[in-house]
Amino acid sequence: MLNESRAVRWTWLAVLALSIVQAGAYIGNETSAHYFWDLTSYVEALDSEFPYRAQRTYPFLYPPFAADLFTLARSHLFELMSIAYVAAIVLFLTAYARLKMPRRFEWLLAMTAMGGLGVVSLQSGNLAIPMNLTLLAVTMRAAMGDAAAARAMPFVIGFGALLKPQFIVYLGLLPFLERSRLMAFVKMAVVAACVAAVYGGYVAFRFDDWNEYVRAITQRAVVEKDYAWGPAGFIKHWSESTAAATAAFAIALIAVAALAYAAWRHSALVPPVAVACLVFVVLTFANPRLPVYDIYVAGIALVVCCGFANRKVLPVTLLIALSVNVIPWTIANFTRTPSAWPWWMQTLQFAHIIGFGGLLVALAFTGMHQSPPEP
Repeated sequence: MLNESRAVRWTWLAVLALSIVQAGAYIGNETSAHYFWDLTSYVEALDSEFPYRAQRTYPFLYPPFAADLFTLARSHLFELMSIAYVAAIVLFLTAYARLKMPRRFEWLLAMTAMGGLGVVSLQSGNLAIPMNLTLLAVTMRAAMGDAAAARAMPFVIGFGALLKPQFIVYLGLLPFLERSRLMAFVKMAVVAACVAAVYGGYVAFRFDDWNEYVRAITQRAVVEKDYAWGPAGFIKHWSESTAAATAAFAIALIAVAALAYAAWRHSALVPPVAVACLVFVVLTFANPRLPVYDIYVAGIALVVCCGFANRKVLPVTLLIALSVNVIPWTIANFTRTPSAWPWWMQTLQFAHIIGFGGLLVALAFTGMHQSPPEP
């Protein structure tokens, strides 16, 4: 009976694996203009002689390690990335479904729909989506006591940091997931050293490629002042200076950390998964150039925390956030002269900040607790 049960389990795992591969393969379409536009930019950059100089609306800004990896898989990069997308979503949903929190899928749908935050992110084809969803899934599983997920955490973060250097900040999750703080710091040091060694190798042996990458980042962030979708990007409504962007980033990070700390201080019997997700939110905002894809996954982590909070307050806050986020779309589609409206009613960036910030502020006042059974 035991062997039969194990056979059935492995059969379903094989079914799941084949389903992921086939779903991703059929999504993969390099000629599509309706989705995966970021990935289209990747492949066009890789097809050029100098990937970091390719003139695209969305330039290639990944380190040489990622460029080498993408080039290795170039012939089927679109299909492979699509499979990774589907796999990351499945992995996340299986972890998310294990949460013992009320209305978890209602919360997830609301954050995905809010101002198109998740819809645009999932359509974009940006590498950050499978990376961030995978990390959040592994984080939640580790916080819920999955030993395999806890062991995988350093590898997920380390590999992610080779594709996106700022991913290294998520090493800050380890002290909240490891039973031994000493072991957590040892793992953090080892992962950081390994990532630094790989980057050091590129500097030493592939300096021209590394220099091209640094120049592209400098051009985009310093010269063109593209600060993405986070607080540093939002400040451009008033100032184009790098100093203003840096100040906005620092103030926002301090504010998010302070609100997260207040939420934790007001909590009682809070589940470890909620604490881990709260830390995930703070660490996401430690990225100065915060894209919309990262904000979306941080938003999912935030709604996990909200699901363990005072349900009489947070759903009302979520309703207000969704209402505010539908205003820019309504103005753009149902008014004769959208440009006549003030900018703060037209921009989704401002609406996203209100939605995300409103939930975080409400959480800071209510705190978290072990939620009662779902009615």
